[in-house]
Amino acid sequence: MSSAYLFLVFLVLLYACGSTPKKLSRAHGNNDTTSAINTTKKDTIPTPTPPGPGLPAGQAKIMGEIAEVEMPGKAKSNLFTIHIMEVLEYGTSTSPIVTGDTLTIHAPDFVKNNGPEIAKNDTVTLIIQENLSTNSSNHPSWSMVKLEN
Repeated sequence: MSSAYLFLVFLVLLYACGSTPKKLSRAHGNNDTTSAINTTKKDTIPTPTPPGPGLPAGQAKIMGEIAEVEMPGKAKSNLFTIHIMEVLEYGTSTSPIVTGDTLTIHAPDFVKNNGPEIAKNDTVTLIIQENLSTNSSNHPSWSMVKLEN
């Protein structure tokens, strides 16, 4: 009798354990146990727009004060010297520029095409290009690409 009793208890437990998930899924209207994973809520955090393209390689955007402007007709015309106040942006593989440093900038198109005039002590924002092939001390290592203000 004890083995029949144990067999009966085993069958009751087997039936109870086997039917529990089915009863729960029917009660919640689910067809499978992974439906809770498949019913996620929509993300409410807005996705930021990706940043636009940066500066090209070898360029930097700087803000500084004009220290000296060479007049056209001199031996070193089309040059000006700028005291760096802030480096705003770097392109890839651009050499570092130190805030507080002074750079000599070559600006052939700026002077030849009668671009906007700049004067000593003007604060300007520029995009400059590193001259990679400069081996001479007569030619500055930076050229102006664009005057932004």
